[in-house]
Amino acid sequence: VYFKVDLEDAFSSVLLPEGMLSYFTVRTHDSEGVCITSNHYAWFSPIIFTRCMDHYLREVRREAALVNLDIKIEHFQDDVLGGASCEQDAISGRRLVTTVGRRHHFIVSEEKSEVGVRVTFCGLICQGLEVSPVIKDKYGLSEPAVAQSMKEYNGLADDQSRRKWIRSWAGRFQWLRRWLPYGSHGTLYQLYKLTSSPSPTAVEHVTSLCRNYFSGLLSLYVIGGSSKTPILGSCLIVDTNKDAWSCMLLQIFSVSKDETGEIGPDGPKWLRELDSLTKEVCHGLGLVLPPDREAVMLPLAIDGCALSPLEVKRSSTVKERRGMIRAVVRNLALITTPLAVVSDNKNSSAWWNEVELDYADSEEEYRGLLLYQRTVWVTIWSCREGCVSFIDALARGITTDTSVEDRGVHIGRDPLQELIAHVAELGQDDQVRVTSDDEEQQNAVGFVIAPCLI
Repeated sequence: VYFKVDLEDAFSSVLLPEGMLSYFTVRTHDSEGVCITSNHYAWFSPIIFTRCMDHYLREVRREAALVNLDIKIEHFQDDVLGGASCEQDAISGRRLVTTVGRRHHFIVSEEKSEVGVRVTFCGLICQGLEVSPVIKDKYGLSEPAVAQSMKEYNGLADDQSRRKWIRSWAGRFQWLRRWLPYGSHGTLYQLYKLTSSPSPTAVEHVTSLCRNYFSGLLSLYVIGGSSKTPILGSCLIVDTNKDAWSCMLLQIFSVSKDETGEIGPDGPKWLRELDSLTKEVCHGLGLVLPPDREAVMLPLAIDGCALSPLEVKRSSTVKERRGMIRAVVRNLALITTPLAVVSDNKNSSAWWNEVELDYADSEEEYRGLLLYQRTVWVTIWSCREGCVSFIDALARGITTDTSVEDRGVHIGRDPLQELIAHVAELGQDDQVRVTSDDEEQQNAVGFVIAPCLI
């Protein structure tokens, strides 16, 4: 069960100690000797605020341990998110966080605080093992609203209005980019470039992004880390085409064989291929599991971006390796070592020649290359169909067909739900309480599934 505590105006509640003001001020002198002292952070500091929040949560954890209250708490800025194994502990945890916060003169917003199996935290919906974005009606992400917006763009007379229209749509999909299917990130990048020089191709880019959105968003799973489902490592699947790269980060964790279901011959082909890849990844990383344990991989994040004009002219191997380096650098905070990188370019798993010449054009790229060498344990080759199908299918299997009706898109349950159904039961002591069938049906999240997953 989750609980959330919202602190009102917490940043301005933490003042700089008088003795530390000199560390945050800047003095300037002009030619006439006039001295001006300025404080760029006003009287507040993000560094001091972060330290205060860390001290605040450490105090909560200490007091929770004294009363044997088993809760997990973290914060993002002035919002605190917690979890407990039952509703009673979640209520007690929220009460403790509120009490300690008020002791330190924080203002707690009772109406914004939540307790339940589903809470909204910083624009995200946390429910069970899944994390999904909050979609507000005012964003206009519905089929009638999209069709109306397309007609409005054709009637705009000046470039300023067109730029405003493009920025509006780019901003909506920028928030959703972590859940957008494979191939959408390059399209979003091209849409952003049109904010400076609008053109009719903006409608094509928005149409493509909307089609991918209505075909279904990726499911991101938060699981593992407990004593019963330990995290073994990470796997990064990377694919690069002629002008963009995409990647998917998966967590590898260990579960009991008795609690996992078999993927039968009638199951999705990509899911069976992913099961085979899991074994290859574990072998490449040297992960040896006991006879009664099995490794499972589930998606944690998706990312991607367009290549630069100079990179587009390079060979497929150079583009693939550059995409691999950027995928590691951009997702470093989510990676659990050891890390395996999977690519459909066979040369990428071979010896890298002329490293500095091809992959270190600047100091930033050189640092990224060194980070890649320190982080990646093994590079594994997967066939083109297999590697791309993993990303495609896990990201809702978007095809090149532009007709939603012809693809037979329909509402259904996430196909990965079957894979983790028993895994979720393993961590009952560590995560959410057991819900009744009625409650589970009421809180169930519907996913749009393309037919290639069926």
